[in-house]
Order: sequence, then C-alpha cells, then structure tokens
Amino acid sequence: MKQYLPFLLVLCLFYLNTAKGQSANELPAKLIPGMWETDLVGMKNAIKRMDKSNYESLPKQVKERIEQSISTRVFVFSEEGDFEARWQLGDRKNSVKGNWGINAKGKLFLELASGISEYRMNFTGNNKLVLIPERDQIGLIHELHFIKNKKE
Repeated sequence: MKQYLPFLLVLCLFYLNTAKGQSANELPAKLIPGMWETDLVGMKNAIKRMDKSNYESLPKQVKERIEQSISTRVFVFSEEGDFEARWQLGDRKNSVKGNWGINAKGKLFLELASGISEYRMNFTGNNKLVLIPERDQIGLIHELHFIKNKKE
C-alpha cells in the first residue's frame, strides 16, 4: 500500500488543482450575464491615465463625439452565451451581435462576425467590470469600464 501512496497523493493534487481552476472560471461566468452600461467617469479617467496629452489636445467636437460614443455603449451578455453591443455615434445607432464565453485561460472572449476578441476581466465590486483587450493597444481606449444595470 505504501508504494501507491505517492501516486495517490499526486492524483489528489491534480484533482484539487483542476477543481480550483474550474471555480476560478465559474465565478466570472456567474457575474457576467446581464446588461452592462459604460462607466463614463472610469473610461475618461483611463483614457487620461493612458494617453492624457493626446486626449487633451483633441478638438472639443472630437472629444464630445468620443464621449457620446462611450456614454451610449451597452454590452448585453445572456446566460445562454449570446452577446450584443450597442452604441450611438452621432445620429447613427450601431450594434453588433455574437457569442461570449470564458476560455481555459480564464479570459472573456467575444466571438463576432469580424473575429474573436479576448479580454482580461477585473471586477471591482459586485456591479463594476473592467475589460482589458488582449491585443495591441490602438487609439485612446485601452480599457472598457462598465457598471451593471440592476434594473434588468
């Protein structure tokens, strides 16, 4: 029996580690479903923190359009894995639909017609979410800040 003890110990550690990894992905999967609206203050602070000089040098009209686009952005995640993003740019309303999930690395992925995007997730409290794209950072927006809509 002693000869099997190391094997059993390794097997137990493997199962404990596997269960731990699953629970790490299960928590975000339970927190994400619902309607998430842009946290304009969080987004503006992130933009200023990452690229303040470029943002401040933009013409007032351009800043207003950026803020309108950001402030109207809504992400909707269904429990079944459907995803929709909606926003307004000028007078034009835009939306994209696709699917979402949590991959084996614990990253949120959005599968859209244009391709798959992957995000690191940071939950700050029960109703705040920061998504950080896992791609090269282009432009002013490097983080997406959301507040969960409790009315839904």
